[in-house]
Amino acid sequence: MISAKQEWARNWPLPFVAMLGVAGAVSFSYASGAFLEPMTAELGWTRTEFYSALTLQMLCAMVAIPLVGLLIDRFGSRRIAGFGIGTFAIVFSMMSLANGALWQWWLLNVCYVLGSACITQPVWVKPVVGQFHQSRGLAMAVALSGNGAATAIWPIAATLVISAVGWRLAFPILAGGWALVVLPLMLAFFYDQRASEPVAPETRPSVTSATL
Repeated sequence: MISAKQEWARNWPLPFVAMLGVAGAVSFSYASGAFLEPMTAELGWTRTEFYSALTLQMLCAMVAIPLVGLLIDRFGSRRIAGFGIGTFAIVFSMMSLANGALWQWWLLNVCYVLGSACITQPVWVKPVVGQFHQSRGLAMAVALSGNGAATAIWPIAATLVISAVGWRLAFPILAGGWALVVLPLMLAFFYDQRASEPVAPETRPSVTSATL
């Protein structure tokens, strides 16, 4: 059995790639506040109408994410993540097509959930659980800290990009920027399982019978 130190030496990039993946999965939830004012001002929505789409997202996710779990068991997290990064970039960019019709805004958000479901937490966490045993708790904590990273990064990034190019271009820029960072890291370091390397047997002290 390998030690926690050996696990990190062999697999240390994996939890950090998973962290970036988890951060992408919650992108619009945390960036929505930056989009609220420019979109409602241009499209004539109320705050309630804008945020009604987030409620719809949560309802759709209750159905989509368990289905993704089945796909992970069948095809593996690496394949699902590779597919999900591409679909996420497409559906997040499509949000820029909002034209003011509320039904269309809801439809775009349903597409967003279905397209981004393949980069949700189960996709990124399963390989971490599979490859870390002695230090599984710490590795999972690093992966799931992507939620905290998203809280800090997405609102700031969205605000800066919207102020520079407007909200319509902000969607594809944010989606493409995340995908360009995560995709090569996923291809290089994100695996469901790696061939085990031989580990030298542990040296155990001989047990000497005590004289009573």
